[in-house]
Amino acid sequence: MRLLKREELLPLDKETLVEIILQLQEQVQALTKRVEELESQLHKNSCNSLLGASAKAYQSTPIIPSV
Repeated sequence: MRLLKREELLPLDKETLVEIILQLQEQVQALTKRVEELESQLHKNSCNSLLGASAKAYQSTPIIPSV
């Protein structure tokens, strides 16, 4: 759904405005659920490790001794 300007919304009838509001509510609900899922994943990833993600990346880099 594209963004509508005030001037575009004013002439619309009540039924059309209600439909727009209902669609927006569905989108907000879906996006809120998605954010909660992503936050949960983020929390799981950071809690499953004794070290933070940046420390893990640092440790996973092999150290090759110079000869």
